[in-house]
Amino acid sequence: MSIKAETKYNGVVAPGSQLYETQTGTLGYQVMLECDDGPTSFVIWLTLKNRDRARRYIAVLGVDPDLLKDSGYIEYQLGLDIEGREVSFGTKDEEYSGKHSVKVVWIGKRSDPNLSRSADVSSALPSSMAILLVKNLPSDPYRAMYE
Repeated sequence: MSIKAETKYNGVVAPGSQLYETQTGTLGYQVMLECDDGPTSFVIWLTLKNRDRARRYIAVLGVDPDLLKDSGYIEYQLGLDIEGREVSFGTKDEEYSGKHSVKVVWIGKRSDPNLSRSADVSSALPSSMAILLVKNLPSDPYRAMYE
């Protein structure tokens, strides 16, 4: 089977989640996901513009915000800590350069698949969450972007 567009899934965080950087230098955290229809991934973008959304997604994954102050934790332990966590996620069809693919567009706390999308992310993390995620990384370009 394969992941379908315009679908809500219940799944788990799979092994292999890690920091992710685009060719243009945008930093994210790629969360590997698995469900009955197969594997996929979701990127939490670590930018100032996406800070509030990143906080909500990290809260959904049940991560202690104090641990995110340590760049070593983010690089080496975060993926192991979130592995196996149950989540819900939604997909959509995306076209890029004439090619269609299915993209995960949100993650939330696991819910009944028969209910509407209403993930409870009210336990928001501190407003400096995105900054904490990238500020202590050893790469100077990222640190400068958030100081």
